[in-house]
Amino acid sequence: MLKAKEYYKDWLQQHPGTPEEEKLQFSNQWIKGWEQEYGISLRKPNKRYAISKENCFVRVQDYLKNVWSLRYYFIKTFGVDPPIINGDQMPLHRNESSGQATLSFKNKEVFVKENHHLSRERVTVFTQIATDGVANLHSEFVFKGTGKRPPN
Repeated sequence: MLKAKEYYKDWLQQHPGTPEEEKLQFSNQWIKGWEQEYGISLRKPNKRYAISKENCFVRVQDYLKNVWSLRYYFIKTFGVDPPIINGDQMPLHRNESSGQATLSFKNKEVFVKENHHLSRERVTVFTQIATDGVANLHSEFVFKGTGKRPPN
C-alpha cells in the first residue's frame, strides 16, 4: 500500500494536470485486484546462492596459492617481497532480512537481496591489513542514509 502510494505520488508530480475526481484511491481490495490483473505478488524471498564447504575450502586454497605464487615470482625476479594489502567490509547495523516480503511476479522465483544476510544498510566499516608495516592505511566508514547533506 505504501509503495503504491509512493509510486502514484511520483506519477502525479509528472502529470500535474490530473483532475481531482480522477485521482486513484488505494484500498486493500484495489491492491489485490491489481496484483491479480498483472500477476504480481508480495512474497518472501526463497532463493539463496551458496556453495558447499568443500568448494569454499578449494577456493581459499586457490587464492592462497595465487598469492604465494605471485610473491615467489616477485622475490625471484625483482628481489623484493611485494606488500600485500587486503580489505574487507563489515556492517555495524543490519536491518533487512530474507524474511521480509518483497514485490515480485506470481509463480516466479523471489531472490534475496545481494549480501542478503541481514543486509548492510546503515554503516559499513572498511578494514584493511598489510604485510608491509610501512603501508599507510586509513580508517574508513561508509554511511548510507537519506535526507539532506549538511554543508561542508
